[in-house]
Amino acid sequence: MDVIVYISDLRLFREQTKNDGIVANTPRTPVHYNGGEALCIVRTNEKDMSHFITISSASRLGEVIDGAAAFDSEDDRLTYERVRGPLSETVKVDGKQIEILKPYLIGVIA
Repeated sequence: MDVIVYISDLRLFREQTKNDGIVANTPRTPVHYNGGEALCIVRTNEKDMSHFITISSASRLGEVIDGAAAFDSEDDRLTYERVRGPLSETVKVDGKQIEILKPYLIGVIA
């Protein structure tokens, strides 16, 4: 299962998990950072996920099912979108403004 995880306080999360073998050895996408918060997609099983979410600075927002985000609630979707930030960005390339549309899910190569 691929679980969408929200880290509310990176500093606290690092402190809480510095000696945690389950979290350290859990495969995940590159982390999307936004200030002191973060999002990642964790590939795990029910047992390890139940341990992971006992960490007060981490919470489950939903799962990735068939390549799409399935959030546990509307509030979880809003949290994801707030931390994820805008999906479009305008950059200047060779003197021209170009709009880049980022994928909705983190860890996806555009």
